[in-house]
Amino acid sequence: MTIYTLFDDESESEFWYNHFTMLNTRSFRPLANHWHLYYIELDKFLRCLKKRTNAMPETELEEWSYFIGNIQDNDAPLDSVLNHNTAIQEVYKMLKTFTKDDRLREQYRLHEEFLRVQSTERELSKKLKQDYLFITNAYKNEKEARQKEKEAAIELTKKSIAFMQKKGSSPEEIAEILNIPLEDVLKYK
Repeated sequence: MTIYTLFDDESESEFWYNHFTMLNTRSFRPLANHWHLYYIELDKFLRCLKKRTNAMPETELEEWSYFIGNIQDNDAPLDSVLNHNTAIQEVYKMLKTFTKDDRLREQYRLHEEFLRVQSTERELSKKLKQDYLFITNAYKNEKEARQKEKEAAIELTKKSIAFMQKKGSSPEEIAEILNIPLEDVLKYK
């Protein structure tokens, strides 16, 4: 298993626990405690733990980080470092029960597959709706543009006919010069 760290430069090597919150960038005031993200860099935590003289987790957060950061062997007993933590013992028992029972494991796999397919279908449906709206709007805009061009052409034709009539051109001459049917010249008179 490859574990990556979020901040891996030397100045951050001891800071494996990160707390993010939304802040106003001008005043640096938090957004009323509405959004927090707690991020534990497990690989960095395990490196920091090895550097200690006793190399033992000291707080409950460190114990959970140790439990999650180390691959658990279902056939082996819980690491003695964590034996005193009843919550971790309970989770470890559930993990052992769950992973040893093929039916439960298959049920979980099927449920995860169902959620993945459902999520994919939701995203596809959303994309199809967006594409449909885009195409519909593009068609509508194109139709409106064609209509405006047609109206502008008709208006230009009317003005051209009016101008040529003022200059004394006959309807037949106007039709020939503008390359339009004589009926249009008579219609736009």
